[in-house]
Amino acid sequence: MLEATKMIDRMKIFKLISTYNNGNLFGICMVMLSPLYFHLEKSSIKKNIFRLALVLTICRTVWIGIIVSEFFYFFFIKKDKKAFFIHFLTYIVMFFALVFSIIKITHLQSNFLIDPYLGGRLEIFNDFTLNLFSSKKFFAIQEMVYVSVLKNLGFFAFLSFILALFTPLFIYFKSYKLNQKSTVKKCIAFGLLSYLIIAFSDGAMPFLPTMLFFWFLSSMMLTHYVVKFKN
Repeated sequence: MLEATKMIDRMKIFKLISTYNNGNLFGICMVMLSPLYFHLEKSSIKKNIFRLALVLTICRTVWIGIIVSEFFYFFFIKKDKKAFFIHFLTYIVMFFALVFSIIKITHLQSNFLIDPYLGGRLEIFNDFTLNLFSSKKFFAIQEMVYVSVLKNLGFFAFLSFILALFTPLFIYFKSYKLNQKSTVKKCIAFGLLSYLIIAFSDGAMPFLPTMLFFWFLSSMMLTHYVVKFKN
């Protein structure tokens, strides 16, 4: 059953959703997995269905995530300049054509793509003060993850938070030569990096599946290094 208070409708159509009736959550988790999925899946039809599903979340953060992950996949993973300029640019054109079609069908305003208020997220900057330590009662990490942590937990907690999130990637890139032949590990790394980029807008961090996917992928990389070092 759809929650009556959950705004998942866009005029004539509903957002594609999953857990918690949340299209953003579904899309963000899939963005993390997208480079790995594109590498492992051989069917172009299934890949395009995957891309279509992300577009149908009608979530601007997820749309940004699609572009970021597609760029990483074609430019850094496939390393094929011809594929990058032909396939990536083709997908981007098709992506925007589909997005504008959805906007037209749903009768959304043209400023939906460029909302100066970021869907209400800019409210987080109200009464924003930078403190070394938090003096507020903690409730949850909001959509704009980094700003939320900095505002609600203080500067030192923010540094610890950044260190925790970026450590798996730091380990990967620091020992890149050890794993440069592993395309799977590279896909995982850029999937995680895609998430950390879109977390500036909406990281969906309070929801369990997001961090479950993030730390599961991270543990795959870390386990890989532990095995290598032991050998």
